[in-house]
Amino acid sequence: TPSGRFIQKPFDKGIKEYHNDLLYRSQAGLLTKQDTVRPPDSLMKYTLVNKRKVFGRGGIMPDIYVPIDTSERNDYYSAIFRKGLLNTMPFNYAVQNKEALLSKYPNVESFKANFTIDSKLIDDLVKNAEKEGIKKNEKELKISRSLLETIYSANIARNLYGSSAYYLMILGKDPVFNKAYEMIQVDFSKYKIRNK
Repeated sequence: TPSGRFIQKPFDKGIKEYHNDLLYRSQAGLLTKQDTVRPPDSLMKYTLVNKRKVFGRGGIMPDIYVPIDTSERNDYYSAIFRKGLLNTMPFNYAVQNKEALLSKYPNVESFKANFTIDSKLIDDLVKNAEKEGIKKNEKELKISRSLLETIYSANIARNLYGSSAYYLMILGKDPVFNKAYEMIQVDFSKYKIRNK
């Protein structure tokens, strides 16, 4: 970067370690607990314009830490996700009901505002999961139900309106996106903008 940071993850421990970096950071709590993230001062640089402290190696340390929210993810949710049921079932539902859905929700905005996953769709998801060898776990289903419904709805929307519809549906549940959106709601008129 212009301030002299090298932000590429290091290869010095070999390609396997390079590819497992995210797994190791997750296991160490770096993605869920801010106080575990302590880059060494030797990697500190200053930005050229504002003289902010920044750190190098392995990416860019964000100004605002947003932990990954794992509260709705559990073994039951993960098993359903890995089996692809949150892709195939919404696809089949969208294909089988396309005409009625598009008539009721002519665009993604109306779909997002008005469509809800009914209990029958979740019951069918649970039944299909059982057919795939995933034993129903009532407690974990209750914890992850909102996330299952969001992803199910987002995949229906993707199949009806295109890929961008998926992100329109899903981003409201993304804490990183929500924090970034909150932070850009700033009055930039009070800041000096450099002319090129």
